[in-house]
Amino acid sequence: MDMVPEVLYDPRKDTNLMVNISEPDAKNMKGGFRHDPYQSGNLHTPIHKRSYLGAHAKSPIIYIDELKTLVKTRYMSSLLEIMQNKKYILEGGRNTGSGAADRSENYLKADNIIIACCNHDTLRHLQEEGDGAFLSRIEDKGEIIQMESAVPETAENLRQVAQYIKQEIVNLDKDFENTWGEVLAKEGHAGVRRRSEQIYGKRLPLDYTLKAREFSRSAIAEIVRELRCRSADGKMSCMLRPINGIIKTAELDAIIDNSEFVEPKHIRSALKEHMSIEGAVSKEIIESRKDLKRYITSMTDAIGYVVGLAVTYSSASGQMFGQPLPIHCQINTGGSDIITAPGKIGDIAKGAAQNVRASIKKLLRKVQAPYVGYEMHIEYIQAHGGVEGDSASVAMDIGLISDYIQQPVNQKYGITGSLTGEIILAVGGVTEKVRSIMDTHLTMDGACIPWQNKYDIEPLLINMEFEYTQKEDIPGIRIFRTEGKKDPFDIYFCKTKYDAYKILMGLTREEIELRMMERSKKDMEFMHTVSKRKEEIALEKA
Repeated sequence: MDMVPEVLYDPRKDTNLMVNISEPDAKNMKGGFRHDPYQSGNLHTPIHKRSYLGAHAKSPIIYIDELKTLVKTRYMSSLLEIMQNKKYILEGGRNTGSGAADRSENYLKADNIIIACCNHDTLRHLQEEGDGAFLSRIEDKGEIIQMESAVPETAENLRQVAQYIKQEIVNLDKDFENTWGEVLAKEGHAGVRRRSEQIYGKRLPLDYTLKAREFSRSAIAEIVRELRCRSADGKMSCMLRPINGIIKTAELDAIIDNSEFVEPKHIRSALKEHMSIEGAVSKEIIESRKDLKRYITSMTDAIGYVVGLAVTYSSASGQMFGQPLPIHCQINTGGSDIITAPGKIGDIAKGAAQNVRASIKKLLRKVQAPYVGYEMHIEYIQAHGGVEGDSASVAMDIGLISDYIQQPVNQKYGITGSLTGEIILAVGGVTEKVRSIMDTHLTMDGACIPWQNKYDIEPLLINMEFEYTQKEDIPGIRIFRTEGKKDPFDIYFCKTKYDAYKILMGLTREEIELRMMERSKKDMEFMHTVSKRKEEIALEKA
């Protein structure tokens, strides 16, 4: 009977058109031969009794989740061959098993539709591996679809966000039923209330009921605000998995408060609890820089000190976390005409520093300042994790000009922007950068951002009182951080670096250029004095 053929797969009994493969390798994609531990004493199982088929032979559609595992398991070469020939030989099993050397006599057909998902890092790896052999086969007879991480804020997308929140509310109600159903049936809400008091240690009202609360309109707006803060350009993040925990925590807070609806205060409380690793680190940095900022303000005259704005990106949740970045700049007369920025800074940040140096030299030539040579120094104060990007270039420029003309910088304002010549260009993460300094305990009064980033401020206006403001010809928005139009926070939209000079140093373009000219004349006189003194010392020695 061992020699009777075995039916490995009967398509008439299979109703699944698609199979989901989470870890593609030869075992579950091609099939193979099982191990038989009883190979001695003529008790071995025949090969055809130990054979089994994989996804290629059984399913017309194969869905591969996390394509990165395809690279790790080294199945790529086999898959490329199967995709090209549409057939393969069934062979092998475990290297140490009895089926390691077994092979089928005939080819098996493998004409599959493959749907694979991966992240951008895997896509970059596939582009390089084998000169993109895998991707070229897909582009030849298929399609590569890039899923957007953010979507426009349309009425339909807003409706879908509300629908998603409702979906989570329904799921939470089911969880309550599964967990507390027996207690509710036997003891009613009194039993739930008694147990909740023992768990949370909080006395609950007599009319307390355990059920999921609906979200108020303003609470949904708060979720939309968070999704917009995690994106840019007026779009909303569609990475909703990290939002689940925020929705559930806000629900529980509302239930403990016995609130009729989930309100914005519950959402804000949940946001403080649900942070990625990068968010927790960023929060600690902000706390430490509150004291650092107070210390610098009290110990210095604010000349050469600027509050820049940085951002940390979480690859897991897609969330960005802003943080203030104190910068100190100084210009020394004489010596080589260079700019130095010590510490762990990236290539883009170094290039931005050189760009700032060129911009200041151009301004010196414009005011016809005599050349004496200037050493420019930039320090990112306690930026131990390193700095990358060009969004601090306008802050560096202001710090250097402040030290050059000895004009204090307003430490109550933060600034971000990419300086190109005189123009301030847009940068990323502006929403989170500004939000990071809006805490009243940080004692900041406002921020300067590029004109092109003006739409990134819109998420901060949701559920907040605000009004339009203007300082001379520079437009801005005043946001009131406390109810009753208290604690104003001014955000100005700057087109050029002279707009930023006006906000942070209170000087016009003409005043800046005049004071630079005066400083350059003093430097020239100083250099002549030094040179003359050196000649006198040389004559005395002679």
